[in-house]
Amino acid sequence: MMTIIIFLLVISILLFVLVSNFISSYFGAPYSKSDKGIISKALKRAKLKPGEVFYDLGSGNGEVLLIAEKFGVKAIGFEISPFYYLWAKWRTYGHKNVKVRFKNLQRADISKADVVYCYLMPSILRRLVAKFQKELKKTARLISMDFPIKNMHLADKLKVPNHTIYIYSS
Repeated sequence: MMTIIIFLLVISILLFVLVSNFISSYFGAPYSKSDKGIISKALKRAKLKPGEVFYDLGSGNGEVLLIAEKFGVKAIGFEISPFYYLWAKWRTYGHKNVKVRFKNLQRADISKADVVYCYLMPSILRRLVAKFQKELKKTARLISMDFPIKNMHLADKLKVPNHTIYIYSS
């Protein structure tokens, strides 16, 4: 009997992770482990300053939020995948300047952000251009990992091993 319960528990967890990955892929991008050094370079290049508000659209496991917090910002992540949302909540527990919200990034209000970070598929980025143009503050910076965003003002571009960091200004 115990073997059946363990088997059903394992299958349930695998299905939960599988469904969560599908949701992530459909609404933004499949989960991709972030390189801490490259994230730090991107945030430095975007001139992230203490006291600013930082948003991560599709925050996955919360890694980017934890790195951003080290810059002295209020870091807020939006994640729609139940598994990654729970993982990020667990990882960021006790970090008073980090919040993770279970929300579709396309419905998130980004008007308070000084810096927005995203590592999203080009098809999703194309859908977000109007949102970026409408909601971002005039002084906001937008970081896109690996994928350029058409119809946005490119302020800086940095090539690092295996990645390109695009920084846009409103």
